[in-house]
Amino acid sequence: ARSAPRELLPTCTMATTAAMLAAAAAARSRCSLAGGTRASVAATASPEEDIRRVIRRLSNMTARLGPQYEGCAGIAACPFVSEDLWNRALKGGACEAVIAALLRFPDDAGLLKEAFAATSNLARAGTEAPLRLLHASAPSALLVATASATCRTQAELRRAGARALAQLVGALSTTSNGLAETKASVPDFAELAEERPRERGIAEALVEALQEEEKGSEEDGEFMGSCCRAVLALSTTRAGRRRLLEAGIVGALAVAQGNCAENYEVQLRSCLVLLQLLADGASAESGNSMLDALSAVLRAMECFSSDCEFLSAGCSFAYALLVGHDSAGAPKMLTTHASTILAAMTVAPDDAEVQRSGCWLLTRLATARGAEVGGELTMQGVGEAAVAAMKALPESVEVQIQACNLLRALLEVAAAEGILDARSRVFRADGCSVLAQALQRFPANASVSSSACSTVAALAGDSQADVRTALLEARFSDLLAEAMRAHSDDAVVQGAGLSAMLGLSTNCPEGRSKCIAACAFELTVQALQAHPNEASVQRAGWQLVTCFV
Repeated sequence: ARSAPRELLPTCTMATTAAMLAAAAAARSRCSLAGGTRASVAATASPEEDIRRVIRRLSNMTARLGPQYEGCAGIAACPFVSEDLWNRALKGGACEAVIAALLRFPDDAGLLKEAFAATSNLARAGTEAPLRLLHASAPSALLVATASATCRTQAELRRAGARALAQLVGALSTTSNGLAETKASVPDFAELAEERPRERGIAEALVEALQEEEKGSEEDGEFMGSCCRAVLALSTTRAGRRRLLEAGIVGALAVAQGNCAENYEVQLRSCLVLLQLLADGASAESGNSMLDALSAVLRAMECFSSDCEFLSAGCSFAYALLVGHDSAGAPKMLTTHASTILAAMTVAPDDAEVQRSGCWLLTRLATARGAEVGGELTMQGVGEAAVAAMKALPESVEVQIQACNLLRALLEVAAAEGILDARSRVFRADGCSVLAQALQRFPANASVSSSACSTVAALAGDSQADVRTALLEARFSDLLAEAMRAHSDDAVVQGAGLSAMLGLSTNCPEGRSKCIAACAFELTVQALQAHPNEASVQRAGWQLVTCFV
């Protein structure tokens, strides 16, 4: 019954349930339980017995191993597919009885196995059962049991305990009340955990489970998903994140990602946990392990290439990691997965996080390895993707900045490598229009102004006649002048504005006339005087003066 999907189990009458309980108890009673003090356990369930009798035996015969074993086995085998069964079990004290049995006989392998299975089953029985288990101190009981000598010598038994723990914490984390009560009751979640001795806790148990689990059945994948869900719940507090990092969670998640490459929940929860960990400086602490995790995330993005939620989480993680991680291996990894990032931007055109992060990642790639990949990026349509991002999200300042930076990097690489098609492709994608709109929409934002002006400079320099004509028709001479006036004390904007005007004016009488009409000469003199120590301002300014005279 436990191995069958819950949605496929039939709604059971009490007689059917009792029969299942009796069969489970009878089957188990025929087995000799290693480590126990008895040779066999008599089957006491009958077809007429219901769940309340099983629980009553658990509660009343607390000192006898046989009834305790049978009761846990019965609850473990019970398919909680109806609300009536849930209510009977919970009102009868099933949660409390199972945990009491677990604490009373921590060295009996047979009972531990059934108690672990019963706890997992109860954790899936609605929303009240996990809370009852929490109030019965199930997390600490499971930790004690999995750390016992019996579990330490039996890997399968230890994994069964970890499954129960992961199932419970995962179930508690799915509701706000459950998560709030868990944080208040379980030491691993509390801020005081920072000062506690580093004894084995939930974080350590989950990390051990993730590292030990091997690639296997669908049931194993479900367990790994529960573990990742439980880890994500732990990572919502600063103390929990610290415990997880100290326990080696980054490496453990890498194992889970590798073993469950096509398991959506494992991949998504792992990615979200890694994002949480980066908030506490995990990049510096985990080093190459985080880069290994990034590689796994990028591979998963290929597998779940149509899921916007996962693409957003994956791009966010890659961005958050590489912003603060200057690794020589990162550009090579991005080269391998450039098409994945570009595909994510295409699939999720309205997702600001995907567009912002995607543009930044491709900019870093173009800057670091432009000579090697510039032509490929151009042919893949990276310039068109940046323009599309600016069109789709015109109100997002960050998207406008990162898309402009990507266009500039791509155009500069194209100019250096003699890739003539790059400017034409950006022009045909309506790049001139989106750059003008960015300058007009955010005139007071210095970052937008500098990024847009730099991109115009890259687009205008040594450009084809049709591109330069389009820039002039879009009134870029006036737009550049307005940006320079609005940010006269910003050397970056001044240097970018002067470079763009130089691109419009060089070998172009019409462009020179329009720039002069926009007071470019006066603005150039002011910039030279205001920023005497800025090389970019001085270089572009004097070149522009020479062009004008």
